[in-house]
Parts: sequence; C-alpha cells; structure tokens
Amino acid sequence: MRILAESKFEEAKWAKQRYEQLNLIDKKRLTALCHGQCYQQRMARGFNARVRHREFEFCPSDLVLQKVLHIAPDS
Repeated sequence: MRILAESKFEEAKWAKQRYEQLNLIDKKRLTALCHGQCYQQRMARGFNARVRHREFEFCPSDLVLQKVLHIAPDS
C-alpha cells in the first residue's frame, strides 16, 4: 500500500501493471525451462554417442556377485 501511495498510480492501472509483470515472469520461466530441457537433451546425446554398446552372454552356471563389498581406504 505504501508503494501505491508513493507512486500515485490509480489502483486499476497499478493492478494492470502488476498483472503484466506476473505474465512476463511466467513467460521467462517457461523459456528457461525450455532451454534447460534442450540443454539436457544435447548433453544426453553427446554422452550416448560415446558409449560403446556391449552384449553379455550368460550361462546358467555363471557366478554373479550379489553383494558389493566395501573397500577400506588404506587397504
């Protein structure tokens, strides 16, 4: 209210300006979100291009490690 009194705007004009500012913030937020998603997609494509695909063949008699053992730092 103090800002409204100091700026001497009409209440309707002030409300319209605030509404336009909020719409502008939403547009900027959507633009930033779009840029972030595009950046993530570019990074994923770059990473996936360097990944070598491997196929593993397992036999029923193969042993599989079921538990990850913690390694001590001074071992």
